[in-house]
Amino acid sequence: YTDDPKKSRKAECIPAIGARTLMAMDQDDLIIERPCLDILQNSEVIGSLQIINGLEEGNITKALNGEHVGTIIYKE
Repeated sequence: YTDDPKKSRKAECIPAIGARTLMAMDQDDLIIERPCLDILQNSEVIGSLQIINGLEEGNITKALNGEHVGTIIYKE
């Protein structure tokens, strides 16, 4: 999200974003820990990851089937 959706009604979902770009946004709170973004950025085997709402019925199955149901964070 562009901001914390629990605090801002103007927060918009970001469908895909680069790890460096996300870190450069310097948000107070992220859905993923900053060290995980560093690992993604420096990995030789991981190119992207998808953050999904696992509480929404069907999202996990959709994601496992390759569907885009959350935010994809990719290596830049």
